[in-house]
Amino acid sequence: MQRRSRRNALTLLFLLTALAACLPACRSVYDNAKQDLPADLDERLDARIRSARDAAEVGLDALNDPPSADRAEAAGWDLAKATDSIGDVLERMPKRQPDATALHRNMQRASKALDSAVDQLAGSSPSRATESVKRAQGSLRAAIAAADEFLKANAPAP
Repeated sequence: MQRRSRRNALTLLFLLTALAACLPACRSVYDNAKQDLPADLDERLDARIRSARDAAEVGLDALNDPPSADRAEAAGWDLAKATDSIGDVLERMPKRQPDATALHRNMQRASKALDSAVDQLAGSSPSRATESVKRAQGSLRAAIAAADEFLKANAPAP
């Protein structure tokens, strides 16, 4: 019985030591990411909008002839994350940002349209998929144009 208790104690000690060794590495990943983000919320919003715009462009490219469901799905995940991050920054802004809020909604619509196109490409008839892809392309183009307009209007003066 003592042998078993000792073995359990050593196993527990090993697991706790391994966990303790991993924690600083995990924390440093988040610290590094935090250091890369601008402190100013306006700059952070612009960075998040650029990221969402880039993801929307990748999604649009994935839907070009021939459409790639796998690439579009990956782009959809990136667009959804980037769109959510815009919302996170908007929640932290001290004042309402109507233009950015409208852009956020536009990106959300584009993300949903891209997801719908991926679903149709993965398992539907070609005619339904074509309609869904065209809707998603239009929505993505509109979101990209809105992001370009927002970034141009909010660019720092030279």
